[in-house]
Amino acid sequence: MLLLTACSSTIGGQPSSTTPSPSNSGSDNPSGSHASRYGAPTVPSPLDVEELIDNPCSALSSDQIDTFPGSLDESEVAETTPFSDKKTSCNWIFQGESYSYGSILGGVALPRDKFHGLSSIYKSHQDASYETFEPLKAAGYPAVVNNESDYTDDGDCRLTVGLRNDTAYRISVGLLPDSPRYEQPCEQAKKLAEFVVENLKEAQ
Repeated sequence: MLLLTACSSTIGGQPSSTTPSPSNSGSDNPSGSHASRYGAPTVPSPLDVEELIDNPCSALSSDQIDTFPGSLDESEVAETTPFSDKKTSCNWIFQGESYSYGSILGGVALPRDKFHGLSSIYKSHQDASYETFEPLKAAGYPAVVNNESDYTDDGDCRLTVGLRNDTAYRISVGLLPDSPRYEQPCEQAKKLAEFVVENLKEAQ
């Protein structure tokens, strides 16, 4: 299974000694504590992500989980990046009748010394870190498919959606060949991004 740690090249540095509170960061700036940079689009309205940090697997409802191929085998809390000092992701693992379909992992990437949401993803794009870079919208919020390879039809897709100017939700899809959506991993990533943003908007 492919986890978000495969995207570690987009985040550098060590953990900050203090982490800004996601619900308070940007109190002087309605779209987050840092302005968008490197050509990244501005997040239209900052979303409170406290619930996703405390309960990463609450990102999806059971009905939403059922829209993904297969049945949910298990869900587990995981780190969003190799530098995370807190587990803020959920890894949903799906099973077919006889074989695993793979996993979909998503979680909040909090601002750090060298990570400020979509701005850092766009900076990595300028540094030629991605072979696939496709800006899009997820429920009206800026997002981008950012794969280090162009094999997005082989079960693997990375997608980042901005929840605040300095905070992102990072998605890693790792489908196995038996999954009926094996050749459409980015569609599953986009679906998860839409669900997460819509759920957060409704909870504000």
